[in-house]
Amino acid sequence: MQRTSFGESNARGLGFKIAVQCKCNIKYINSCPSIDNKSYDINRRFVFVMRLGVDREDINLFCGLMDLSQGSNSLYYAAVENIYIGANAIFDILRKK
Repeated sequence: MQRTSFGESNARGLGFKIAVQCKCNIKYINSCPSIDNKSYDINRRFVFVMRLGVDREDINLFCGLMDLSQGSNSLYYAAVENIYIGANAIFDILRKK
């Protein structure tokens, strides 16, 4: 009888890899899309949505209450910077039109 086990690996903020292991090998599956193999899409989306009225401390409180991983400061500010760059680029394009 073959036994399969599931685990978590490579956690970054709210994203992680699902580790599926059987006796022959181990396979890693992203829990959500990754961005350049550096971070997970869910982190950027979560920060973007939460920027509508809350800050990093509120995000950590929410994640703590939901028993989710709490992100790091650098992850949060990197996501905010990416959102700013994208919004600024769109603003420049629209302004030129």
